[in-house]
Amino acid sequence: MNTAARLIFHVGKYDGIKLLLRGRLLWLPVPKRIQFELCLLVIKVVNGFTPPYLSELCRPMSTVLSRRRLRSAGRGDLVIDTSISDFGRHSFSVAAPKTWNELPDSLPSIRTVDFFKSAFKTFLFNSQTSTNDLST
Repeated sequence: MNTAARLIFHVGKYDGIKLLLRGRLLWLPVPKRIQFELCLLVIKVVNGFTPPYLSELCRPMSTVLSRRRLRSAGRGDLVIDTSISDFGRHSFSVAAPKTWNELPDSLPSIRTVDFFKSAFKTFLFNSQTSTNDLST
């Protein structure tokens, strides 16, 4: 990825490339890209655009009888399955609801996939510049 960007924009081997990737190409770092893809799948699950096997892995809090009156059920949070192993925490049934529940309140309330993608990518770029040093 970095080599391609260096070739396209004629950047030297030892020149910083993070600003170029973010500013011109609008590429997200890998952890942010994973977060983006997980939440994109979840918004499709919430709107019913995915197969049933994915819908079964993302259950709203409001479907669990003992949790219906919680604030998180009204907000649209998803049930996070418990996991014992490190491998289990990286599974879709744990990682996707956890990532979805960590979103700011304004994002899960968006119902259209295209508008969600745009708003979420903007959120990720804004959070990236506030938390990372892009000088290198």
